[in-house]
Amino acid sequence: MNQHPRGISPASLPTPPGLIHDRLPAILEATTDLVDVTDARHEQIHYLNRAGREMLGIGADEDISSLQAGAFHPPWALDLIRREAIPVVVRTGVWTGETSFLSRDGREI
Repeated sequence: MNQHPRGISPASLPTPPGLIHDRLPAILEATTDLVDVTDARHEQIHYLNRAGREMLGIGADEDISSLQAGAFHPPWALDLIRREAIPVVVRTGVWTGETSFLSRDGREI
């Protein structure tokens, strides 16, 4: 049994201000999963991590400010996102499901 002195556990230790904010970018860049932040209304990509750039064929230093999310989904997936996922996220904050991405060379991921 793993006991901590005087009832102290890792979960009860205070988190220094900024710790999560300081570490989050490194975590997002280190994951092998595609992580993006997209404006759902305008479908503009604001952030795409390293793994996502590699999967989709976007250069590490390439400016993504003019990229539209719809260009990286096959039509069936884009329809599902627009028709189902976005309305559910707006209503509940979460959507669970499966879609697909398209790399620049046309591969479905």
